[in-house]
Amino acid sequence: SRITDRLGNIQDGNTICDYDPEEIKRGYSVSAAMAPMLWNGTKINILDTPGFFDFEGEARQCVRAADAAIIVVDGKAGIEVGTEIGWNLASASGIPKAFFINRFDDGEARFYKVFGAIREKYGLLLTRIVRHYNPSYIIELGTSLGISGYYLWLGTNKQTPITTFEGSQTLCNIASRQYSQNGIDNISVVCGDIDETLPRLLQKNEGTALIFFDANHTKEATLRYYNMCKERASVGSIFIFDDIHWSKGMTEAWNIIKADPDVATSIDLYQLGILFFRKGCPKEDYKVMKI
Repeated sequence: SRITDRLGNIQDGNTICDYDPEEIKRGYSVSAAMAPMLWNGTKINILDTPGFFDFEGEARQCVRAADAAIIVVDGKAGIEVGTEIGWNLASASGIPKAFFINRFDDGEARFYKVFGAIREKYGLLLTRIVRHYNPSYIIELGTSLGISGYYLWLGTNKQTPITTFEGSQTLCNIASRQYSQNGIDNISVVCGDIDETLPRLLQKNEGTALIFFDANHTKEATLRYYNMCKERASVGSIFIFDDIHWSKGMTEAWNIIKADPDVATSIDLYQLGILFFRKGCPKEDYKVMKI
């Protein structure tokens, strides 16, 4: 967008958003700042917030006005308290979020170490659920780059069939290549319209299922996929929904789904929603809050 022709430096005290004398002295942000830019005729307001938990209030104010969040992680220090605060605030606000690993001008920065720590922290819950409940088969809706599928696979005995569905041929190719290079041969990647490909697979599988819903994040599609899968869900099956508070529509879909009389237990982890199908159990709904 050519808003500036220079790269600011913390040591020199000339970064775009940290212009306050106190911020220049400390070498980090103490208050929120806005940096507007134009890109292809669209104005984008970048809200720069402090990363230190001492100034959490500044981040809270900006998240309320933001449409998405980029959580910046130090390529040398890795996950810090501010990382978790940023993730939790964005999750609570229901906005999309992504990680950006920064400071690779430092010779001690380690991308793969930090990237691995991020994936492990936010992916191992899937592994633990699979390992504990040992489903007969696993279905993933929304392959993306194959990261979630990898964590699902980690919890299996390496023979449990996993089928992952994706609409993008490019993403299917990337995930398939990753699985092949890592010797993972019990994950099948199905590319195409999920509304067409999913019913064919559901007719073939029997037994307790674990289904991870992470595809089209709209109310209509989420309810449609749920109803498709519920018809084949046996006692003991587990459904996991990602980003249940990503938008108003996703929250509405989650509330409708958890109220289904066929659902015995629902657990709202804010980022994830988990459903259990059991017979003869009183209906229970749990909401886990981080204090």
